Amino acid sequence: MKKQKNKTHQAKKLVVPPENTAEPARATVSVCIIAKNEKDNLRRCLSSIADFADEIIIADAGSTVAAKEIAGEYGAKVYVFPSAADDCAARNEIIKYATKEFIMWLDATDEFREEEQKILSADLVSIKECILLRKECGKMNKILKQEMPEGMNQDVKYIIRLGVSDIQTNNYVEQFRVFENYGGFYFINKAQEQIASKANVRPVSSMAKIHTSAIQQKCFEVFCTEL
Repeated sequence: MKKQKNKTHQAKKLVVPPENTAEPARATVSVCIIAKNEKDNLRRCLSSIADFADEIIIADAGSTVAAKEIAGEYGAKVYVFPSAADDCAARNEIIKYATKEFIMWLDATDEFREEEQKILSADLVSIKECILLRKECGKMNKILKQEMPEGMNQDVKYIIRLGVSDIQTNNYVEQFRVFENYGGFYFINKAQEQIASKANVRPVSSMAKIHTSAIQQKCFEVFCTEL
């Protein structure tokens, strides 16, 4: 009778999946600007957002060749509008060309600094996660034929309020400057434009600030008063 060899039993190692350390995907932003022959201001504005914007779109209202060349240096898409066109119409036109997840509107006199960009970027990631969660929840509830939980309404669209500070006078207001790019937000009123929406809107405040170099009466009107 053959002797059986002693077998050494080794415990199997548990394979532990690595933790998901990947950072949430950043949200992409189209920055839309109105320029009216503001060569000096335009360079400062574009320089401040060059590393932040995924897409820069400019509504040009009769600028000089120099201003258009500056826009080209930063890879901006320029669409020419008659100088008589009002700002509201120009803003509604340029947002049609935006292709990214969020739209941010600026004037050529505005500057969006790096420290403020980090704040807004983090806020947009959080909002994007909420949007994705709602979509996934909506799919599951559709399969299970259940109602969406309260507060998870997929029809709600986000609009973000930022501070606007004048670098000369320190005047400060809050305005809605960023919104979801879904084709339902639009500007109304030829003077002191406001943002309107075809969907239910959830306003969100960000600690990010825009700095402006020129006081304009309409610049310090609070937008979205109807929201």
